[in-house]
Amino acid sequence: MPTDVFFISIQATYQSLGIALFKNNDCIASVLSEQARASSSLIAVLQDLLKAQGVSFEQLSFIVADAGPGAFTSLRVVIATVNGLAFAANIPLVSVSTFEGFVAQLNQPHVLMLLNAFNNDVYFAYANNGLLRASGCVKYTELPAILAAEKTPDLVHVVGNGLHVYTETMMLLQETFPHFEETALLVPSAENIGIVGYKKWQHGQTVKKLEPLYLKTLLYQEQGKPSK
Repeated sequence: MPTDVFFISIQATYQSLGIALFKNNDCIASVLSEQARASSSLIAVLQDLLKAQGVSFEQLSFIVADAGPGAFTSLRVVIATVNGLAFAANIPLVSVSTFEGFVAQLNQPHVLMLLNAFNNDVYFAYANNGLLRASGCVKYTELPAILAAEKTPDLVHVVGNGLHVYTETMMLLQETFPHFEETALLVPSAENIGIVGYKKWQHGQTVKKLEPLYLKTLLYQEQGKPSK
């Protein structure tokens, strides 16, 4: 009989902290903390979750974490903590982007993701049938010009906290995405981050140290290639 694989997934950008405990591909327990500075309580919340399920940290085969993009401070705190835990326990890490988590959670043909990057900037990504067609960080008013090539009459699902911060965005994108549906999903869940991470782990996509994804260092990408 194959040995069961236990791992945890962590989603902790902006104002919430989500941790999910998996046994193979099944989430067996999860916790969500939405208190201020929730990311600073990661170790305590993790210890409580493992204890409640009778699983020791030594039983974990790897750790999955949302590497961003997201709020700078929360992202740095979480990634530094996760890196320290993995180094001490000598277990691998799996990096999952917030956008990958969104795409997995919605499982829709067309998904537009908008996250608050502050100062009128927005982290954005557009996925078509699971493929990230465009992603980057720009002023939200520049999105119509950047996404014009992705124009579609099909229904586009829009997610992320950026939509609620920059409320004019979809009005600006009306010509590009005339049919859209807003969702209440602000960030992907730890459970869906874990599902993506488990698949990556199965394909050997692990790292020893996580690096935060800062799209502000990259203006715009299309199909994984920097624009000229």
